[in-house]
Amino acid sequence: MCTGIIIGADRSSFGRVFMAKNRDKECGEIRGEEMVVKDRLDYSFMGVNHRSRPDIITQGINEKGLCLGTFFVKINKPGWEEDWKPIPGADATLRKCGVLGRAILGLCANVEEAIRFVTEEIEHGRYMGGSMLLADATEGAIIEGTDSEFAVQRITKGIQVRTNHFIFLDEFGPDVYSYPSSYMRRKRVQDLLAPKKKVAPKDIMEVYRDHDPDPSEYSICRHAIPENLMNHDTVSSSIMIPKNDDGVPELLNAPGNGCTHDFISHIFD
Repeated sequence: MCTGIIIGADRSSFGRVFMAKNRDKECGEIRGEEMVVKDRLDYSFMGVNHRSRPDIITQGINEKGLCLGTFFVKINKPGWEEDWKPIPGADATLRKCGVLGRAILGLCANVEEAIRFVTEEIEHGRYMGGSMLLADATEGAIIEGTDSEFAVQRITKGIQVRTNHFIFLDEFGPDVYSYPSSYMRRKRVQDLLAPKKKVAPKDIMEVYRDHDPDPSEYSICRHAIPENLMNHDTVSSSIMIPKNDDGVPELLNAPGNGCTHDFISHIFD
């Protein structure tokens, strides 16, 4: 599960939009090194995922400054697919969020193109099964998708936070979401950032090191209890800057918990 943030230009310390996302994995999932992978389709891009699956990008940035983060939403509701619902003839692999993330970063130059790609241009239907955060230097966007509908919010001002439940498409209510920490993590990020007139990347680093109420399944920086396989650990924490002070896209990534790993800068060659 994950915690993502979009900072609008008015709240950004350098006057341009940027975003961030950390990545959490259940203890029962494949464990191992999270790494920054680089690849190219129409555009060069780099993103974070497990070494064994470089084809899946759940957070990253491309050479044009388009940033992306995907968020799984799991619903415990009879008849509702917990991730995505394929349709006859659908390329379900493309529509899974991580593979779709790779396609967006490789084929889209900005938020406008990414929204159009997600909602109109996928050959066999749109993205579904979660939320997607997008940003470039001038605007951000959030897309929520289910098997039957989607919603898009454009962002140029303020701060938006997403975790692992729907906001616009929340027809289910909080009791059916599989991850109760989702509401706690979202509110904690909002509380930490609300007092700040301007938000810098270093402030996001502190957010991703936060252990309120304690270092646990319920904190932003998540620490699993080993004997409980359904608990989550934070396995990477990323800040994506579409245009840094040198005018180039930059990915700051901590390859693990934000409290124990430094954020390393990555730029395009």
